[in-house]
Amino acid sequence: MAQMRLLVKGAAQVVRVAAAGEKVKLKDAMSDLAIVNATQEEGVSIAVNRDGTIAAVGLDSEVAGMFPGASWAAVIDAHGRSVVPGLVDAHTHPVWAGDRVHEFAMKLAGASYMEVHAAGGGINFTVEHTRAASEQELLDLLLPRLRRMSSAGQFQRRSRVPPPS
Repeated sequence: MAQMRLLVKGAAQVVRVAAAGEKVKLKDAMSDLAIVNATQEEGVSIAVNRDGTIAAVGLDSEVAGMFPGASWAAVIDAHGRSVVPGLVDAHTHPVWAGDRVHEFAMKLAGASYMEVHAAGGGINFTVEHTRAASEQELLDLLLPRLRRMSSAGQFQRRSRVPPPS
């Protein structure tokens, strides 16, 4: 009996970035999505291997037929919902301290970045506040940001964190 990590079943549709397992999509191919839609009779399933790799996407009966007798660590009933890929942010800085909301009013009034900078704002404001914050303060600020990012569909981040000096 195959041990599988996850079965998502009953979805109205599943949006796939790659229809044929492409590892890389370039140029015009980047706008080609493969959408698997449910029928009147059944939904769409996604089977995920133990290693976290998507093993199959198809109608519920098709996927069930591919894994007869499989043991699933988790089963999610998508109940007519759409399932879409999570977003990847290739450049983000979620660790920071210092609120720059006060700069917004200046920008609305027409101030340039250099005018904001001359008034003590800009990136240097954030750098000063981040350096002054403790590790615990930065962690306390980071965790809710990561939760908000995930709830908005961003599931993978890449951020360069410099080594301690």
